[in-house]
Amino acid sequence: MRNARGHFEQMHDQDGSLFLAGWMFAPDEPIDEFRAKVDGVDRDRCSPYPRDDVVHAYGAIPHARESGFGFLLRDLPLEGRLEIEGYRGGAAVARIATAYRTDLDDVVPAPPPELLARTIAAASPAYYRAEGLRASSEFKAAIERVRPLESIRTMLDWGCGVGRNTIHFLLDGRVGEVHGCDIDRESVAWCSANLPHGAFSLAPPEPPMPYDAGFFDLIIGCSVFTHLGRSTQRLWLAELTRVLAPGGVLAVSVHGDFAADLHFRGLGPLRRRAERLRWATRGFVDLGEDPRLDDAAPPGYYRAVFQSRRHTERTWSGPLEIAAYLPAGIQAHQDLVVLRKP
Repeated sequence: MRNARGHFEQMHDQDGSLFLAGWMFAPDEPIDEFRAKVDGVDRDRCSPYPRDDVVHAYGAIPHARESGFGFLLRDLPLEGRLEIEGYRGGAAVARIATAYRTDLDDVVPAPPPELLARTIAAASPAYYRAEGLRASSEFKAAIERVRPLESIRTMLDWGCGVGRNTIHFLLDGRVGEVHGCDIDRESVAWCSANLPHGAFSLAPPEPPMPYDAGFFDLIIGCSVFTHLGRSTQRLWLAELTRVLAPGGVLAVSVHGDFAADLHFRGLGPLRRRAERLRWATRGFVDLGEDPRLDDAAPPGYYRAVFQSRRHTERTWSGPLEIAAYLPAGIQAHQDLVVLRKP
């Protein structure tokens, strides 16, 4: 089954049933039917419905327009595992998956739209809740390949934003102390006020952080290295290594080969050829400034970068060893790199 692109945009209780909606497409093949599975069991199916916003974002993939799905799933346990599979001519061609909770609206507070817009693609509380649950479940599954969550005394959500992942580690309860840090002062203040069981700090744009060496058993970073230039990445890899305890785990996402391919498809022929050549020779492409954190980050700091798996494995191995590399392992888009400190 090929990699898919897609999101869960709504997940909430509706009169005792779970209402679920979002979109998904396979880059190279149309989908003519969606099926929903709960804990591995087929529960419902639907035909794709049009999503003009998706094809607008991915205009090089015309069949991306027929990518919307919606389900009302009845008689579910409080939580479990959910899969959406896309079929073409009766054969499964794509899949996205997540943990689910039927009480998501009750247990996850919603940040204000202006803070959501800085760190996620949609300033929607429903999207924040559903995709935060999804990404955090993907992080947890990857981390447990290396170390049980119950063995984690202290963790850091580096670049926590408004806590879309942090809240789900807090709700999980298996990690002893949950910390978060970010360069966005307003987001840190919101987390401190609304996620009282976590400890939140303002992070500097460049190291050092206000933590002792070896303080954390686990550090996660969702969509942080995706916005750091090469030299800034080196500084932060060294700092994260410093504050990670021996035997500790660092799990971070990057824009890898899958994300780069989707980006290149949207370029004009000449630029696409040039960027693919640069990608093949360098494995690292910096597209320039990303304005979303202009109010919080220094000028030119926050960028849009892509890096190949080959580049990451070659340049990141050293004091940390790469324990797992999961292509499109976060939200069916960013690659997930899991490193361990010997």
